[in-house]
Amino acid sequence: MSVANALLKRPRYASLNEDERGVTNKNSVVANKNNISANNISIYPNPASSSVSFTSNKSNCLYQISIYNIDGQLIQQFNNQPLPYNYNINNLETGLYNVIFTNKNESHNFKFIKE
Repeated sequence: MSVANALLKRPRYASLNEDERGVTNKNSVVANKNNISANNISIYPNPASSSVSFTSNKSNCLYQISIYNIDGQLIQQFNNQPLPYNYNINNLETGLYNVIFTNKNESHNFKFIKE
């Protein structure tokens, strides 16, 4: 079994937690072999080799999207980005990446694997 499949084989859950401003900083996350979603955002396919799609069931919502490598280095950032968005990952090295979606009310943290 590949590392990617091992990481995504079973669902993972985290509890919903809002700070004193009502900003969501943790959310229910469900992961399976092909898709990761939390509340209203999905990332697929996962793992991926050429592109990753970010979608949301919220309309008229703009996000700052920050993509980090496994070492915590910022790879790319998009400001005021509506979803859906298709992100080309051909130039990324194989590995695990962290994606943070932030708007004025919430923050969602995801991981995806580049094969």
